[in-house]
Amino acid sequence: MIRPLPCDSPILGRRSLLAVILLNLLPLNLSAEPPVSEQVPDWFEREVAQHTGAAEAGDPESQYHLARTYDDESTGFRDASKALYWYTKAAEQGHTEAQSTLATGYTLGVFGPKDERKAFYWRKKAASGGDAFSQCQLGDDYVAGSVTPRNYDTAVAWYRRSIEGGYFLAPQSLAKMYEEGLGVEQSLVQAYAWNSLSAATGNIAAGWYQDELEKRMSPSQIKEAQRLAADLHERHGARLSNP
Repeated sequence: MIRPLPCDSPILGRRSLLAVILLNLLPLNLSAEPPVSEQVPDWFEREVAQHTGAAEAGDPESQYHLARTYDDESTGFRDASKALYWYTKAAEQGHTEAQSTLATGYTLGVFGPKDERKAFYWRKKAASGGDAFSQCQLGDDYVAGSVTPRNYDTAVAWYRRSIEGGYFLAPQSLAKMYEEGLGVEQSLVQAYAWNSLSAATGNIAAGWYQDELEKRMSPSQIKEAQRLAADLHERHGARLSNP
């Protein structure tokens, strides 16, 4: 049984992965109200005022933007409870970015205790709505089998949808399935070719993986894999990008 290749994203609500990591390492009180002894910046108040009316009226895009404003730790006035409230409001109306952010937040414990079942619920919603990052993560869920029954065929299907959606780590995850023969016929040639899509985006891990695969392949297999990779790049390369 392989360890699922995590479709970790460099974004959480379009924030850097480094910020997310630091957020989980620093001793922050994530549910605290904004500090009353400090002056709230004018720009922060303007952002809140700009989106509150429409958000309260039910506009999902305004709800999402309001959630992001409250969720921005760089302001020093992050309010996790309000961020969670407005992300949920937007997500309940089908806002895929809000759904994806909730999934990642529940996975990391950004809004309180980690909750993998809630993460899976919102991840599946976002994936079904076309979010390519969530589609790749959902594939991981079906490989791991911890919050949903393990199903390699379903995992492969979600990885393929994620590739179609342009998520740059999905080809590497699909390659791993070909390497191990999980949900697909085992093939190092296919693994090499699909992984090349991720490697071409500058993904260092995919480059290392490519080298490891090549060590196990014959010259004729490598030549065949390179031909297949060229075809895959022509079909999928333009839509894949590493943010």
